Amino acid sequence: MGRTLVLLLITTFCLQIVGGQTNEDGKGELLDVIVVDLSCTTNNSSDCEGFRPQHFIEYMGADWCEPCLAVEAQLENDPPEGAFIMKHHPSVKDSSYLGASEFRFTNILGLWGLPSVIIDGEGLLSGTSQIAELNSATSNRTSTSFYGITSIQLNESTLTWETNTSGTFAEIWTLKTVKHSNEGYNLTNLAVNQTHNNNGTVKVDTIGEFLVIMLHIDGPVDLEIQSNAFAHGGFDPIDEDDISYSEGDSEVRIPAFVFLVMLLLIMPAIYQHINQMKLTKESEEE
Repeated sequence: MGRTLVLLLITTFCLQIVGGQTNEDGKGELLDVIVVDLSCTTNNSSDCEGFRPQHFIEYMGADWCEPCLAVEAQLENDPPEGAFIMKHHPSVKDSSYLGASEFRFTNILGLWGLPSVIIDGEGLLSGTSQIAELNSATSNRTSTSFYGITSIQLNESTLTWETNTSGTFAEIWTLKTVKHSNEGYNLTNLAVNQTHNNNGTVKVDTIGEFLVIMLHIDGPVDLEIQSNAFAHGGFDPIDEDDISYSEGDSEVRIPAFVFLVMLLLIMPAIYQHINQMKLTKESEEE
């Protein structure tokens, strides 16, 4: 019993260290989404008001990703009803790569493969087999209750926004149509620029078709899988060499890995010590 308890404590301790993240970081959450059609800036409109989509879909793909071709055709030809789809290229191999998309992919959403789809900031579908169920997964969700942004004004390239929340910040993404570098077809609503702001007024890039304003609680997000299908059917991992980990993250992972290896090496000695203590105790009782 004593040996089992010690091993359980050691294993739990190791997993907490190697994980590299603790509950002290807090959990992130997407609270609100406002979409602004940038055609308003060419219609001599003094300001632009956005709209909340019924559902908000984020697609993570890449031009080199072969399974992504089928998903992109699906999103173009059979999108979920009432959904707005924003596309990301988080891989450095793409000419249309965006660093902010990679950061969201890796650090916020905790993803590692393509294609992936995020529904309303909390649901996850990975690979072609799961994403094929996007329409049913979206329709089966309860109505999205985005909230938090109380007003939006866009005057030329100055965005002013207000919120009734505290401890939150806004990400503003510029979306544009970009040609697929290998296949030649157009990718609509691809994120090409991003800025973040927490004081209510910010200069934004308006050279595109849409702005997407996302109101967040900062931190990594716990995603919930929305399908029972095999997650890795039609799924390409991003090469780890292409993912930029922060310096602090590396400083945590390397010592933790060394510690785990050393602990495994001394495990036989721990077993022997526990057994010796047990034998000594039994001898004293006799």
